[in-house]
Amino acid sequence: FVRYHENMNTPPDPLPDLDAVLDHARELRIPDTLAGDQGVDALRVLLTVRNLIDHLCATVVGVLDRCAVARGQGRTLSELVIALGCAPSVAARLIRIGTALPALPTLAAHAADGAIPAEHVDAIVQGLSHIDRRSPEPIGAADRFTQVTDLLGQHFSGATPSEIAKRARRLVNRAAAATGGLPAAEDRSI
Repeated sequence: FVRYHENMNTPPDPLPDLDAVLDHARELRIPDTLAGDQGVDALRVLLTVRNLIDHLCATVVGVLDRCAVARGQGRTLSELVIALGCAPSVAARLIRIGTALPALPTLAAHAADGAIPAEHVDAIVQGLSHIDRRSPEPIGAADRFTQVTDLLGQHFSGATPSEIAKRARRLVNRAAAATGGLPAAEDRSI
């Protein structure tokens, strides 16, 4: 395949045949009589695939955003993603994740492995956004890495998305207190 394209002086298509992947997935059947361990193993793999698919969808949404595809069609990115079959809340989550991940390589790497559900990735992205909004100065790379690592640690320790959001608020309140910023209770912007 690659040699054919080299001879034709055209680059090979970087995407696999996603329709073939879809057809193969549609052919999968789960028997009604799975043994306990088999069922647990099957669910573990399927949830990892779900996480990976959510990451790939968010990645494509991020590319669509950077390429201004929706604007070229005279609509918003949200309208485009909803028109393609997403519920509005899922579309909003994919947009938040897809536009944020290029600047968060550590989080993106874990999401690309299928290790983190989209709901947790979104909680981390929203937590970091909250930190950015409350921070009196731009966040440096070292501090951002520390924040991402802290929030990832929350996920891997079993925290729920709402617990990750609470942790992000604690991080920003601690940083605000250290820099003489306003306590959250006195900050009218939140």
